[in-house]
Amino acid sequence: MKIVVVAGGRPGDKFVAYPVADPAVEGGPALMNWVLEIRGQEPGEGLDRSNRPVPTEEALAGLAGWDLTWVDLPELIRGSTGIHEYPMVDRDPLPRWSFGRVTLVGDAAHPMYPMGMNGGSQSIVDARVLAWTLSQHDDPVRALGWYENVRREPPNQLVLASRELGPEKIIALAEEIGGPVPAERATALSQGCKKLAGCTTAVLNSRDSWSVSPVGP
Repeated sequence: MKIVVVAGGRPGDKFVAYPVADPAVEGGPALMNWVLEIRGQEPGEGLDRSNRPVPTEEALAGLAGWDLTWVDLPELIRGSTGIHEYPMVDRDPLPRWSFGRVTLVGDAAHPMYPMGMNGGSQSIVDARVLAWTLSQHDDPVRALGWYENVRREPPNQLVLASRELGPEKIIALAEEIGGPVPAERATALSQGCKKLAGCTTAVLNSRDSWSVSPVGP
C-alpha cells in the first residue's frame, strides 16, 4: 500500500512525501519523492531558478523547525540523490489558446499552482478533448476551435482558484481549527472545486463520452 504524507497546511509551510516505486524487498527502503515548500523570494522574482540544484545543507536549513516524529527528515534529505528547486509560479488566464492550426495544451495553456494535482490532471483532460475534437472534424482549424470552446474556461477558473489554495483549502482549514474539518464543510469545498473543473458526478454522467473510436488497420 502506497501512502502519501502531507504535513503542514499553507503554501510556504508544507512537506509532502510519497513512494514512486515499491521496495525491492518487503519492509526495505523505497524510492521516494518529497517536496518541501518554503516561502523565500517575493512573487515574480527569481523565475530563472527552476531546476536549480540545491545543496544538502541548504535543504536541511529549510527544514529547521520541523519535527515529524514518524520520519527522520534530515536522514531523508541526506539520502536523496538529487534535490532541485522549482519555484511555484503561474500565469493569468489567457483569453485565447488557438491560432489557426496551432493551439496550447497543458502548462502552456494554463500554468497554475500545484494545488490538488490540478495542473497534471487538467493536462490529461486537454489531451483527451483535443484527440476527440480532431476525430470529429476534418478541418483541423475548426477542431481546435471546438477544443478551446470546451476546455479553456474550466482550467482558467482553476488557475484563479489555485491562488486561493484550491482543494487544499481543506488542509489549511484543518490546521486553522486544529483538527478534522467537519464533513459537510469539507464536502462543500471539494464539490466547489469539482464544479469549477466541470467534473462533478452529475456532469460526467450526463455528457457524451470523449473517447475516440479506434481506427482499424
